[in-house]
Amino acid sequence: MTLDKTIHVTAAIGRFYIETCRKIMLSLEDFNEISDIEWHNALDTIFLVAASVDGIADQDGRSVGAYAFHNAYVKVIEGRRPTHGEIVALGSLFQILLEDLQESRELALEIDQFYKKIGLPRNFKELGTITDDQLLEMASLLVDRKDSRMQSVFPDISLDRVTSVLMQLRE
Repeated sequence: MTLDKTIHVTAAIGRFYIETCRKIMLSLEDFNEISDIEWHNALDTIFLVAASVDGIADQDGRSVGAYAFHNAYVKVIEGRRPTHGEIVALGSLFQILLEDLQESRELALEIDQFYKKIGLPRNFKELGTITDDQLLEMASLLVDRKDSRMQSVFPDISLDRVTSVLMQLRE
């Protein structure tokens, strides 16, 4: 097996982990019916899967855009910030919208409904205010060629495209 094929196998394993976790989380109907221990187990599963996928899938991991979004956000927004998980959650929507595929739009709607149900931010307004200058600074950081992880998934990313997606998240 060549190294290139090995990398694709790790990406496939990472995607399987994420898809399994997504199906379980989205199947939960009423969070008031879940016991504290079940909720803690669900959260532990999410954290375990996210950390595992980041290690397994390396630069092909689907969290690349979400974490690049987080890193740009914390560099730009000073003072009191939302939690790491809230920022990464909105970053996940950012990445999905950036992919701009039909299945991505369907997934974005599905995740948007799920976030609404559990109280995660679905836009910048729910995450915290952001000025035009801050939004443009975030966009610049996200397209920076020095961000090799972001470039590995979106090699031809443009400032206009990133700014457009960030503007969508402003609504």
